[in-house]
Amino acid sequence: MILVKSKIIMLVGLCIFSLSANVFGQSAKEAVDTLKKFQSRCESGITYNDFIRDFTQAEGPAKQYLQSAEANTLPEFSQSLTTLVNTYEFAMSVWMVEYPGVGVELFTISADHPEIYNEIIKAYPDIKVHSIEHGNENVPCVFIDEVIPKIWLKTALEIQKLSDLLMEAEAPHEEVKTTENVEVVQTEGTREEEKEPQNKPEDSVDYLKQQNSALKNELEKLKQENIELKKQLENFMVKPKVN
Repeated sequence: MILVKSKIIMLVGLCIFSLSANVFGQSAKEAVDTLKKFQSRCESGITYNDFIRDFTQAEGPAKQYLQSAEANTLPEFSQSLTTLVNTYEFAMSVWMVEYPGVGVELFTISADHPEIYNEIIKAYPDIKVHSIEHGNENVPCVFIDEVIPKIWLKTALEIQKLSDLLMEAEAPHEEVKTTENVEVVQTEGTREEEKEPQNKPEDSVDYLKQQNSALKNELEKLKQENIELKKQLENFMVKPKVN
């Protein structure tokens, strides 16, 4: 009865542990999965209006996670997720310069927008800087169509980092589950061994005597067979008399 109760307690404990492991990281997974889908749309080609609409929806799970208590348990993951959301928001700011109003479209960002321009140069130092005429002087600028792909590359790398961090965070839980299962198997095996008798039949004195007697009988039988074979051989070797 005690053994059965112990098994039930173990099974209930494992069920509760499995449930908690499955719940762990669900909001983090949802945030990453949603932004992965959004990233795919960005890389395949997305318009400014679609970006505004889709990003508003995609950032929802991420912001919800960052405001939850779970965000404190994975600080590096949370920081990376914050960086990703901020990078998308920066892309929105860049695009807003391109479309400042209805029917107006710009193709460059120059010192006329110093905050965004300087941020681009700082974040993407390898971006090509062009020069445009502005009055009587040439003003350095960057092409918006060259900035956006670099932003998508940065967000793609950040998403990969998030996926890796999430896998690392889940690994200890999987390891604990495996350890629990091994311990249960080992415990059950130990109990089965305890049920076995201490003295096996092969170790008893009577059993050894029986085996010794059987070997002696077999030896006597072999001796008798050997004597019979010798007699047959002698008869075979005797030459017949010639009359």
